[in-house]
Amino acid sequence: MIRLLSIELNKLRGYRAFWILTILYFAGLAGTLLSIQGVFDTFLSENAPGPVGSFFSRGFYNLPDGWHLMCWIASIFNFLLPTVLIIVVCAEFGLKTVRQNVINGMDRREWMTAKLILILSFALASTLVVGLITFVLGLFNSDLSDFGSLFSQAGYVLGYFIQTTGYLTLATLLSILIRNTGVTIGIMTIYSLFLELVIEFRLPEDYRSFLPLRAFSNLVSFPFSTQVTDFTVLHTQDLLVSLGYIILFSGLGFLILKRRDL
Repeated sequence: MIRLLSIELNKLRGYRAFWILTILYFAGLAGTLLSIQGVFDTFLSENAPGPVGSFFSRGFYNLPDGWHLMCWIASIFNFLLPTVLIIVVCAEFGLKTVRQNVINGMDRREWMTAKLILILSFALASTLVVGLITFVLGLFNSDLSDFGSLFSQAGYVLGYFIQTTGYLTLATLLSILIRNTGVTIGIMTIYSLFLELVIEFRLPEDYRSFLPLRAFSNLVSFPFSTQVTDFTVLHTQDLLVSLGYIILFSGLGFLILKRRDL
């Protein structure tokens, strides 16, 4: 695992666009989480609808509710992170790096495994940023008389990690299938913002939660999709469906890589 991650980092070491986009992503993520309470208090608190405003007035950093709120805000950035991975994977096909790796002795299974390690590294780094910011700010903005209850909704951090991994595996699958950066980003965007919504609209309500992006988003759902005070951390169905899609996307990516010319 360490060897494969080292190979990936060596390939990316001189890739300026990757590092610029990665730094912008993490800076934007951290900056948003650190400033969201101030932005809400300054611009939105007086105009927010009744139940939304009353809940947000408790504070974004007030634990345990803050775990849900901060992870949900962070999940918005999951539409940006796959772009970084798409650029990296498609560039490898465009520059014939994949073929060169195979010629040098790396088999296709190892190449796919290396990409999965990169995906998990991205997701873990993003989750650590979200978790640490939420925890540290929560310590200064929460009632510490019942310290144990502060972590009652910390399961949303796991949901965020799985959600981020899911988006990245889908992006990797599309990159392996299409191998063109612009087209892949376009298809990912169209599917995320429009196509799945159309499919969802035509499905019975009971089946909608089995669509991939719906399952991923349900892991860290919009705080007001149910009753304002009804917070469940992780639904078993959404968790299993999401993990199933991660395995499916990874397996399909390997099969496509195995059967197609490099």
